[in-house]
Amino acid sequence: MSTGTLVVITLFAIIGVGAACVATILIASVINGAPFVRTKRESLEAMLKHATIKKGMRAADLGSGDGQIVIALACHGIKADGYEINPWLVMKARRNIKKRRTSPQCSCLLEKFLAC
Repeated sequence: MSTGTLVVITLFAIIGVGAACVATILIASVINGAPFVRTKRESLEAMLKHATIKKGMRAADLGSGDGQIVIALACHGIKADGYEINPWLVMKARRNIKKRRTSPQCSCLLEKFLAC
């Protein structure tokens, strides 16, 4: 076999293993919890408008998804913790929290809130 053929076979093997890992994680995420549906911006604004929010309060968001609710609460002076079982969404939420620079006020944790 030529060196070029070995390189191509090796690349296909690496891509195949990577795709299998991603598929396994995605399937496990779907089995472990409900699908993620992002809250519409209008709905989030209505929730914040009608909630009795005072600076310094604490909040928990169960099934926090990409972290948009904990970020919005943090922007209103509330210490908010999100709980999520999907590792991909936790990574996305943490990235969004870092991007919005709200990390001292909010966080997203990879764990089940209730062990039922």
